[in-house]
Amino acid sequence: MSESENPEEEETPATGEESPAQEEFLLPPSEPPRPPSRFKRAAKRALLAALLLSAVGGAALFSYLDHLGESLPQITRLDDYRPNVITHVYDANGKKIWEFFKEQRVVLPLDQIPEQIRHAFIAAEDAGFYDHGGIDFFGILRAAVANLKAGGIKQGASTITQQVARSFFLSPERKYVRKIKEALLARRIEERLSKDDILMLYLNQIYLGSGAYGVAAAAETYFHKTLDELTLAEAATIAGVTPRPAAYAPNVSPELAGKRRRYVLDQMLANGYVTQEAHDEAVAEKILAYDRVLPEKKWPHMAYAMEEVRQELVKILGENELFRGQLSVVTSFIDEHQQAAWAATRAGIERMDKRQGYRGPVEHIEDEVERSAWLATESEELARRLAREEYNPDTDGPVFEVGEIRQAMVTGFGKRAGENAGDNDIPYAQITLAANQTGTILLPEMDWAREPNPNENPKKSQIEDPKQALSVGDIVKVRLLSISVDQARGAEQLGELYLPAYSYELSLYQVPEVQGALLSLEPYTGRVRAMVGGSDYATSKFNRAVQALRQPGSAFKPIIFSKALSNGYTASTTILDAPVTYQGASDAEVWKPKNYVDRFSGEVTLREALTRSINTIPVKILMDLGVDYTINYARDLGIESELAHDPTLALGSSSVTLKDLCR
Repeated sequence: MSESENPEEEETPATGEESPAQEEFLLPPSEPPRPPSRFKRAAKRALLAALLLSAVGGAALFSYLDHLGESLPQITRLDDYRPNVITHVYDANGKKIWEFFKEQRVVLPLDQIPEQIRHAFIAAEDAGFYDHGGIDFFGILRAAVANLKAGGIKQGASTITQQVARSFFLSPERKYVRKIKEALLARRIEERLSKDDILMLYLNQIYLGSGAYGVAAAAETYFHKTLDELTLAEAATIAGVTPRPAAYAPNVSPELAGKRRRYVLDQMLANGYVTQEAHDEAVAEKILAYDRVLPEKKWPHMAYAMEEVRQELVKILGENELFRGQLSVVTSFIDEHQQAAWAATRAGIERMDKRQGYRGPVEHIEDEVERSAWLATESEELARRLAREEYNPDTDGPVFEVGEIRQAMVTGFGKRAGENAGDNDIPYAQITLAANQTGTILLPEMDWAREPNPNENPKKSQIEDPKQALSVGDIVKVRLLSISVDQARGAEQLGELYLPAYSYELSLYQVPEVQGALLSLEPYTGRVRAMVGGSDYATSKFNRAVQALRQPGSAFKPIIFSKALSNGYTASTTILDAPVTYQGASDAEVWKPKNYVDRFSGEVTLREALTRSINTIPVKILMDLGVDYTINYARDLGIESELAHDPTLALGSSSVTLKDLCR
């Protein structure tokens, strides 16, 4: 056999022995490779598909976010922050008399917002505010888990920056696309503004319930304080309102507000903003919040006048500047004059209205249980008010004020002995206002309360007994005339305080249906010092001082006489007071002016004609001077209303406004 056919001989060493090294490295004959399993092939394909889908999805997501980002509003408007704010109005002496606003807001720089306010909001809303870049990813994860469990969007994870983005640029709707926009905007805001700038915007822009926007307005609305005057508990209360202002407002639901306040204080403690002692003291503090008071309630005597001021400011400045300009406006009004005008107008209106008779109670409650329930409700409301005001019975005195008008219940009738011997007893109606606050309406304070009858003389048809007008269970309006402590009755527990018993002398009151107006101008300057346009702006916003047209009658005659004096007439010029006829628009229409006494006096001087208010003389002067010429003169004096081009103008037939005549 040849060498090529004997492989063993070729592998044998020349010495005739096997090498240990070679033996160590010898491998067994290899088996043929197995084909890959079906599972592995499927896994590879799935992985490849997942990678492809991820790439496509990532590209699609990037494209979507890029498109969404292009559709977002520009945030440059944050550089010039000019929100709706309060415009403050003052009288001629610098006394504040009104506020104009669309949103009740006072904008403050961050250094004027106390740290405890800043810390309260940061602790409650975004503890990591100064650490993140606008988005709290851990918070988002927590909210996502909670929302998945709830099957919908129930919890948010918005940072303060995201809330700023939503407040300025987005709607409050709970949708995922809005949250994405919110996050994108938050990142842009963080890139453009400092953290302090973002916090300043947040604390001034946020809505905090009861019409208050921003922390300064909330402090004034709820506690009648500036930010520097707030206690820690009050600051935490305001911060707690943020998630649900309508529900957590302290003047709406003190109990819910208290729970939210506790949460805020706990967060402040956990984040090192307050000590345990300060935390515990704030938790124990009572919540005493005020109801919102609009300008119409705070300054009711100024309501008509301020609407005129508002309209003038809009004409001069425009609405945007009025509500965004942070203006202080000084007017010609004098508050003391305005209050006197308001009181005089209302007194005159009430006197006239009483002459028409009594139109009946506000309501009548027949059932005893319902009467008790009504009085209980009034007492509870009084208790809440006194708690808010921190009423002290030892130092604060009566709970109602002289001159105040309130609703009360008629609970009985009686007679009081006359002041002097021999005087008749005086009938009265017994009234309960709330709890142990009672009073009487003596007959002289309601003798006008007859049934309305235009055919009767008010002075000759007065009632002789309160029972003719009132019944037990009537809910009536009364005005408080005087107040005294009722020594015969002791104090009564009302809520958490003991309320002394007070007795009130009252008069029966009804809301007037009659209207009136008053306008007071300074003669030498024309400045308006007082303006009243009606009995109550809340029930009628029609300003009768500047809008109502009325025939001035003889009040127009001085205009005719003054024009005559400037055209050559003198006080001693004589004119014939005699019958005269003027042709109307058609042959059948004629006008014959008559005097009030229905007789004529012959030749009279201009002075006598004016003092006696003779009708024929101003008509003759008008026709002598010319109707158009006289109308132009009236325009020069400030009358803007339309004037008739006929002789009746001399007797005030053309309707004008009160403002026209006063000018």
